[in-house]
Amino acid sequence: MMLAINEDVVFTQIDQDIVMMDPNSGEYHGLNTVGAELWNLLDSKPMTQDSMVSYLQKEYELDEQTATTDVHAFVDTMLKQDFLVKT
Repeated sequence: MMLAINEDVVFTQIDQDIVMMDPNSGEYHGLNTVGAELWNLLDSKPMTQDSMVSYLQKEYELDEQTATTDVHAFVDTMLKQDFLVKT
């Protein structure tokens, strides 16, 4: 399954973090440095969760289980809040 940023989401990068507005509620949310890196990857092109896991493993020298857990948590949260869409 490919994932992409919802076109309705308004976001900006501040230093290493991302601040975005929820398209449904108008509330603001922030991503930490790692979440912002994943967001920026998705901003460049749609990708799979496996690609994000591989990125975290290489970038942060994480084991597969930790990277997978982190990516799944990120994706689940972003899908529930309509920040990401399945393509």
